[in-house]
Amino acid sequence: MDRRSFTLAALLAFLAVASLGQAGIGTWTKDGTPYMCYDVTDIALGRAPGSQYPTVYAADTVWNMSLFKTEDEAESWIAVQFPSYGPYAVTCEALNPKTLYIGVPGPIQETNTGVYKSSDGGVAWGRVVQGLTSGYVYTLTIDPNNNQVIWAGNYSTTTDPGHIFKSTDG
Repeated sequence: MDRRSFTLAALLAFLAVASLGQAGIGTWTKDGTPYMCYDVTDIALGRAPGSQYPTVYAADTVWNMSLFKTEDEAESWIAVQFPSYGPYAVTCEALNPKTLYIGVPGPIQETNTGVYKSSDGGVAWGRVVQGLTSGYVYTLTIDPNNNQVIWAGNYSTTTDPGHIFKSTDG
């Protein structure tokens, strides 16, 4: 199992056990995936203080190039609008899931690739790519102890090897 698959599996297990409380370790349940999802490439989970349920984001790139969100334990999903191609990676702050980042793969020279940030749950977005040498961002994470520290990983291209990038000004 590669690192990305392991990370996704671990996050899904956490969601099943901690948020839904229905499944035990080693038991998986299919829970309300949006019918329009074809290739979920990443998920992110956060819970604002006082919220009954976590906010869960699901990135779907291959067919729909979409980002979906649920705030009611997957009873319903809504499409989140964004200014680019479909995101491959998504992460959100653990205690403020309205702050999220998406990674959109493609050459950094294109104006619709790289990393985007939203501070309002996906209503408005800003492109944050200063210092990135490649727009092929396939993984993102936020430091759980400092939400100003964001990590991004990309894969190598014919002109640029893969890198891990760190931002300290979220």
